[in-house]
Order: sequence, then structure tokens, then C-alpha cells
Amino acid sequence: MHGTDEHLHFEGEAEKEVEEGHGCPVEGPVTCSFFKNLCDAFGWKLLLLVGLAEITLKGFVAGGGSGGLVGTPIEFLLKEYEVKAADLQVYKSAVLIPWAIKPLFGLIADSMPILGFNRTPYFALNSICGVSALFLIGFFPSLSLPILLLMFFLVFMDIAWSDLLTEAVYSTHLREKPDQGPSLISFIWGGIGIGKLFCISIVGILMEKVGNRAPYLIAAPAAAFTLLITFLNLPEETSRRGRCCKKLGGSEMPLAIVGLVIGLGALSLALLSVFGGNLYTKVICAGILAVVALSLVSAALTPIVAKVNAFFFIQSICSFSISGASFYFFTDGPEAYPDGPHLSKVFYSSAIGFVSTVFSLLGMVIYNRWMQHWRYPFILMMGSLLSCACNLVSCIVFTRTNVRFGISDKFFVLASDAVQMVVMEIAWLPNMLLMSQLCPKGCEATMFALLAGMGNLGANLGNYFGAFLLQLLGVQPTGAAGDEEQFQNLWFAAVVSAIAPCIPLVLVFQLIPNISQKDPIKGSSSPPRAAL
Repeated sequence: MHGTDEHLHFEGEAEKEVEEGHGCPVEGPVTCSFFKNLCDAFGWKLLLLVGLAEITLKGFVAGGGSGGLVGTPIEFLLKEYEVKAADLQVYKSAVLIPWAIKPLFGLIADSMPILGFNRTPYFALNSICGVSALFLIGFFPSLSLPILLLMFFLVFMDIAWSDLLTEAVYSTHLREKPDQGPSLISFIWGGIGIGKLFCISIVGILMEKVGNRAPYLIAAPAAAFTLLITFLNLPEETSRRGRCCKKLGGSEMPLAIVGLVIGLGALSLALLSVFGGNLYTKVICAGILAVVALSLVSAALTPIVAKVNAFFFIQSICSFSISGASFYFFTDGPEAYPDGPHLSKVFYSSAIGFVSTVFSLLGMVIYNRWMQHWRYPFILMMGSLLSCACNLVSCIVFTRTNVRFGISDKFFVLASDAVQMVVMEIAWLPNMLLMSQLCPKGCEATMFALLAGMGNLGANLGNYFGAFLLQLLGVQPTGAAGDEEQFQNLWFAAVVSAIAPCIPLVLVFQLIPNISQKDPIKGSSSPPRAAL
């Protein structure tokens, strides 16, 4: 009887944990130990939250952030409007601005609770906006170009803001149970990778067989599942009706001011890009925003953090993207570019994307196996130089030299893209590690959001300057007949785009700490400056 009483008591406690959102609601041989341990450590509500916001929304719907069902068709839809290559880059950068203003989203959610809640209402509001935009894109092909771009912006605002709110929730759990941190992070990023592979495998087929808007009709119901986050209160948030707003102070204040100014500046640039202004005006505004953002962040952060941020920000800006022109080069039909590669939507969207994802995992393995002990300046230099070499190879296909040597476009594109993804992963991982180590205790989430936002902002601004480079060189294809003449200087644009990111390497030993990736960084534990 005593043993039976203990068993009944244990069952009662387990049922109580499940009702409260802790413990695993599924027991038995079908539950693997990995998921059961995560469920016992963090509760089923957190795992379901991650599954909806990260794996489904960010992984499957957005392909990891800017691709997938919602990002991949953007270029094909803009091609229907006969948008020039330079404008295509600017428009796509504008709709992806939400990833660069995540600090502003965090500031709004933290300082402006709704009915006493800082997270659950924002999940619902973003989901309603995002799902509505997806249905409008899918069902209304006659939308004007500015309205279409606004819908894209709302979709990525939903994804970026939901991602930020989810990061805030699981970071709190990680601080409470750091021993389970690697398992939870593996679950999150592994799930995102699986979702990304799945969406990549179908997005090209959907566009080829059904139409360019079909992926949005698949994405809409998938994104709608995030409404469950609010209905089930998956963040396990309690109302604090006594406080209508949060007062910021101490180390949070300078970061909040910087996040507010940069966020509003980036948002203004996005609106200008969508609703008015010529390319020169947009590029000038992008340059002003770059100077203001770098100056403010450098003034607010400690010297070591400011130097590292400056290096990565400048290098991101110098990465002049020519993706708009290369998209038209590879996807133009015989009537627009008779001698072009003429890649199908399935090959361009799914085959290349699948190879890229697989080989990025190979790059991660190579980095973890052989490069973890390298000093930061040397691995950053090697990554930049290898990236330069890989990007220069693209000149071969842009000049059609590969065809003259009997090398097919499909083989060349897949092979070069595979090598590029390995190199990009090797160059990216030290960047993320360095940023993680620079976050001082007490404001890790805010600092990481600011540094990551600066990186995304730099990449977006690099698209603006790349668009300006294309216009200067007269590379302005639109997908219409006669595009062949527009590609004559594309190889030169590719050379500039490949070499430019190597220019900041002259500052690498002045801005990047010359230490091993395993060593702590001196001076990074200090809080942000309060002088601002």
C-alpha cells in the first residue's frame, strides 16, 4: 500500500505540472529522451511556443528569416511589375528593414504593455497583420506596387517581432536552467533548419506549377497558427495592470535611445524607398543613416564593443549587393536574354536553396572541427579573402566563359554556390560568437538585439549602395526583351562587389581583439555608457 500511495502521489504531481505548463504531457515509449528531457526542463508551453514562432513561422514560412515561402517569390513578383534591377534591390531591402529595427520593437514591447501584458498581445497583433497581408498578396494580383511592398513589410514585421519576443521568453528560461541551454538551442536551430529545407523543397514547384503567389496562400494558414501563442498564453505571462509603462534607467537608457533613433531612421528610409524619391535620394539618405547609426552606437557602447561593431558594420556596408541584376541574369527567358542560363523557378529557388542549406551545415562542421582555436583577426581575414575569391568566380558565368569551355550553367552555379556557402558559414560563425561574448551582464538581450540589428542594417544599406553601383554601370535589366545589353558590365559590378568587403581588413587589427575565440574579452563586461 505504501508503494501504491507513492505512485498515486507522483501521478498527481505530474498531472499538476502538466496543467501548469511544466513537464511533458506525453509519456511512454513514443517519446524520445531528448524531447522528454526538454519538456521536463522547460515545460510543454515553451516548446510549443518555439515550435510555432521559430520552427513554423521563422523556419518554414520565412526560410530562416528572409527567404522561404514569403521571401523567395518577392523577386519574381517584382519582375511582373518590370522593376529595374537597382530598384528591385532597394525595394527588397526596404521590406526586410524589420530585421534591422528589432531593438525598436523590443523597446515598444518592454515600455508599452497592453492591458498589463508585454508579450502576448503583441504576438496576436503581429499575427493578425502578417496573416492578413499574406492573404491579400495571395488573392489580389492587381495590388499596386506600393501596396504590395507594404504588405511584404507587414509580413516580415510579424516574423521579426515574433522572433524577438520568443527570444526574450526562452532567454529567461535559459538563465534559470543553463545546463539545458545547448539542448534547447539545438532544438530551436535544428527545427528552423528542418523547416527551411521543407519550404525550399516546395516553393519552386509551387511557383512553377501554380503561380508566384501560391506560396503566400500556403504560408497564411501556417502563420495563423501563431495566434495560439496568445490564446494559450504560451509565454506564461501574468498581467501587471498597475503599470502602464516601464521606466528605463541605468545601462538600459543609452541603448534605448540608440535603438529608438536608429529604428525610426530605418523605418523612415523604408517608407521613402516604397512611396517616393529617386534612387539618388534614397542612397543619400542611406548614407546619412549609416553615419548617424554608427556614431550613436559608438558613443553609447564601451570602446571594445564599439570597435567590433564598427568593423562589422563597415564591412556589411561595403558588401555591395548585385543580387537584383544577377536574379534577372539567371532567370530571364530566351526572349529577354537569348544567351542566358534560363534557369527555371524550381532550379533557381529550390535546387540552389537546398544545396546552399546543406553545404552551410558542412561549413559549420569544418569550423567546429578545425577553426575554433583560431584568433579572431586571422579567421576573419581568411573568411573575407576566401569570400572574395569565391565571388570573383561568378565573373566566369557573367561573361559566359563557362559555356565556351563546355561547362553547363547549372553545374557551375551549384558548384560555386556550394563552395560559397561553406566559406560564408566559416566567416559568419566567428562574427556571431564575438557578438555573443560582447554582451554585458544585465542587458544581454538588448545588447544582442542592437548588435544584430546593426549587422542587418549594414547589410540592407549595402544593398542600397550596390543598387547605386548597378545604375552607375548601366546594369538595369527588367526581364523584358533586350536585357542582353544590360548585362555587359555585370562582370565588372561583380568584381567591385567581391573586392569591396576586403577594404575594411586594413582596420582588422585596430578594431578586432587579437585573441583566441576561446579566450574572454577584456572590457566587454562593462555596462553601456550613460553619457548619452
